[in-house]
Parts: sequence; structure tokens; C-alpha cells
Amino acid sequence: MVLGKHPEPQIRLYTSPWCAYCKQAKALLERHGIDYEEIDIGGAEHCCRLHELTGGDSVPQAIVDGEPVGGYEELVGLVRSGALAPQPPAPRPVPTKVEAQCSKP
Repeated sequence: MVLGKHPEPQIRLYTSPWCAYCKQAKALLERHGIDYEEIDIGGAEHCCRLHELTGGDSVPQAIVDGEPVGGYEELVGLVRSGALAPQPPAPRPVPTKVEAQCSKP
């Protein structure tokens, strides 16, 4: 995974309603204008999927572009580093001026 190289990273945040760190993680992303998909692990299938992805079931857990990155503290680090900020498109190359070569009679 190469963070910060995509136009906008796809973030899935596994949460539960009773988790204070989940609320902080959501507030952090929202405060920085970072879009995310929230997945409440209240349902058994989501909890099982979280375990498959991360090997655990603690929340919050962030999955960025399909890769588990960790919980709240890891999100703070990624936000501070700018890795989750949408990246502007690469500048287009400036066309070079090609001078017409004319032969004079």
C-alpha cells in the first residue's frame, strides 16, 4: 500500500456505538474533511470480516485502500503526516513549442 498516492484514499472505519475511541476517530476524520465509510460491527458478519482483515476484533479499526492500518492512534499519525489527504492530480507536462522549419525559395 502506498498512502498518499491515490486521488482520494478509500477508508473503511470499523466501529461500535459504545466505543469512545471510535467517536474520536470519526471526529478526527470529519474535522479534517476526510471521507470514510463507517461499518458498525454490531452484526456478526461485520465482526467476522474485521477479524479476517485484522486478526482481531477491537475497534476502531481503519482499513485504507484495502489494507489494515490500525486504530485511533495510527489514524492520528496518518492524518498528521498528510497521508490520508486527497492528492492533487499530477501536473500535465507543458507542451514544448516546436518551431516550423520553412525552406526559403
